[in-house]
Amino acid sequence: MKIASTILSSVTILMALSELICGLWLQANGADASNIAFHSQLGIGTVVMTVVTLIVLLVQLSKR
Repeated sequence: MKIASTILSSVTILMALSELICGLWLQANGADASNIAFHSQLGIGTVVMTVVTLIVLLVQLSKR
């Protein structure tokens, strides 16, 4: 379970940083529909991954 939580946490952090970089790039260079759609999907994926990571970490803490 510890390995799963470490992997999920790492992926969540990478997704959040990717979303931040993508958002800043869109703001600097203008946005078209395909860029906004990709950024929206990345944002939704990041939120879902964050919720999954929090659930795994809460389960891990409750087993202690």
